[in-house]
Amino acid sequence: MRERPVQKSLAFLRAVCRWATNFRDEKGRLLLESDPTPGFDIPEEKNPKRPVATHDRVEAIREVYRKVTMRIERGGKRDYTESYLPEIFEIVVATGRRIRSVCSLRSEDLELDRKEKTPWGAIVWPEDTDKMGKRWRCPISSRVREAVDAAVRKRRHVGPGPLFPSPEDPKNPVSIYQVSKWLREAEKKAKL
Repeated sequence: MRERPVQKSLAFLRAVCRWATNFRDEKGRLLLESDPTPGFDIPEEKNPKRPVATHDRVEAIREVYRKVTMRIERGGKRDYTESYLPEIFEIVVATGRRIRSVCSLRSEDLELDRKEKTPWGAIVWPEDTDKMGKRWRCPISSRVREAVDAAVRKRRHVGPGPLFPSPEDPKNPVSIYQVSKWLREAEKKAKL
């Protein structure tokens, strides 16, 4: 039996039971007097299998990802500009890192000096964003370097801080929910 559907089903059951302990019918009676799910453990898979995109899907998204915009508010004015999706997408595809890890990158995680062993630079993935809790220093490819350089230009900020700052609060990284929304928008534009 696969763990993922079971986890989702149990989590949904727990949510419904908790809702029912707070919902009253037209006569004021609770649907459930108490939640029967406390102590009922939802199994967690240590290394869940994630979906993998095909080459055709990646290429289709590449064709449209520059059309996805984000709204930035500066000084009370709204401005629409290209989102960080192209850069985040290229880093995820080239490195195999999770979107959450890429969104959490900070400028201080970049080693952009070109050296013999790292001709395009390197990314030092911090342990707090790694699921194994390990710090990794990884050389990057020319494609990742282009994405990092573009992200630094879009960032409009010098010094330490998120490589992909939130459009609402530049002190914090963009949320995975926002990036997922951009990705769904790109998939829609690509008719996937």
